[in-house]
Amino acid sequence: MFDSFIKMSADKLKKLPGFAYLLPVVTTLYGMAFGSASAVGGTVATLLICWGVYRLGGKLDGPLYDSLFGAERSHTRLPVIEARQRELDALRDEVSRMIFGRAGVTNFRDAREHKKVTRTGPTTLYRRCVTLLKPTKLWEQQVKGLLDISKAARGLVVLLPLLAGILALPSELFSFSSRVQTGFVTARQNLGPFSMPWIHLLGAAAAIPVFLVTRYHHHRRLYTLVARHVTTVTLSNGDIRAEIVDDPVIVCAAGERSDQRGFAQAGVVG
Repeated sequence: MFDSFIKMSADKLKKLPGFAYLLPVVTTLYGMAFGSASAVGGTVATLLICWGVYRLGGKLDGPLYDSLFGAERSHTRLPVIEARQRELDALRDEVSRMIFGRAGVTNFRDAREHKKVTRTGPTTLYRRCVTLLKPTKLWEQQVKGLLDISKAARGLVVLLPLLAGILALPSELFSFSSRVQTGFVTARQNLGPFSMPWIHLLGAAAAIPVFLVTRYHHHRRLYTLVARHVTTVTLSNGDIRAEIVDDPVIVCAAGERSDQRGFAQAGVVG
């Protein structure tokens, strides 16, 4: 019963973007330090560690990515990445116009002023674009992989410095328990060259640009594809909805409910 619950939980967690990429790293390091992670206790430990790191990684989006490429960043453009910032801003304007143009929106600022998109929550421009594209083949083929890599890299930015900090602790700190102290020393020895904190700090430093680059290209590709493929339709009640057609079949319309004709309808955009 418990084994089935653990397996079900693992399968559910692996559906999170990037989780299935991050878990093998955690499992490998845990296995090196404490032996096989295949036992129930090891599986639970690695899942909890990975989930905690994954959740903490979400706190880095604001200071690391949004402060540089976010739609509502507060600072001026940076010369080194100014061209990339301008490109994303232009794409946000274009996709806002394509989705909400029939409601009088011409750019991203208009979309915010008309309250078509919000700063946070499920109705940000990014979330609306994900809702439109995610049910299509375009998402799986051209967008999802970049999101997976960026979120896995973001997790490493959290995991590796934490591990480096733990490994740098003196074993005397655990003298309150000979069992804990012995376990800490043994685990550090088992890690071999990976017991050196600077290796993990270098890994975290390398993960930061991977996170930024893949997240940037994920956003760029998402907005480009939505702007290229989105269409708007006027419903019988006068509401305007956005939808994306995959091949000749409508697989997604901008909304939260599905009808029996095989497409999901999204929120009203006008």
